[in-house]
Amino acid sequence: MAFFAALLFVASFSAASELEIVRQNIVRFITGTGADTTQQYVRQALVDLSNTAQSYLTQLDTSGKWSSIDYTQPLGQEPWKAGAHYGRLLTMAEAFATPGNSLYHSQTLLNGITRGLKFIHTHVHRGSVLGGNWWYWDIGVPKNYGQTLLLVYSHLDSAVLANGIDDLDYLKSLSKTLNVISPNGDDVTRSNNDLY
Repeated sequence: MAFFAALLFVASFSAASELEIVRQNIVRFITGTGADTTQQYVRQALVDLSNTAQSYLTQLDTSGKWSSIDYTQPLGQEPWKAGAHYGRLLTMAEAFATPGNSLYHSQTLLNGITRGLKFIHTHVHRGSVLGGNWWYWDIGVPKNYGQTLLLVYSHLDSAVLANGIDDLDYLKSLSKTLNVISPNGDDVTRSNNDLY
């Protein structure tokens, strides 16, 4: 019996290690790890990323939202302005996780990302009534939210991470419940979002 318990432990550890490798590979892909930073266009991309993320951080208020985004609009109403919240968080997370830019592993930036994640969880969470364009719930939000969580995964407070994972699970279950079929053949995108 002890042998099987030990075998199960090794198997679960191996699976966890393999998932971590997949996560790290996705992070490397998103951040362009290994890009030749002696190339002018790479250096400029890093400067642009830092500048954009810093601008978003500066505009983020203490509650974790941006005054330029209308959060009162019904969820998913076209065009859903609050969807930009997820895109801004992703840009900030990219800057946090991308070596070679001035905000790499900035605690101030991570604090801003955390505030933004906490705020959006109060806005879109398990049990939220989601309407409007299915694209937001099936593709747009999971892509940006999932990548954000992957980029800051090991630096996030466990409760914030758990809320984010639960939000993504809810969106995924909602998509399956509604049996949403993409008219544009976005199966690759949808499969990608299932990774998160």
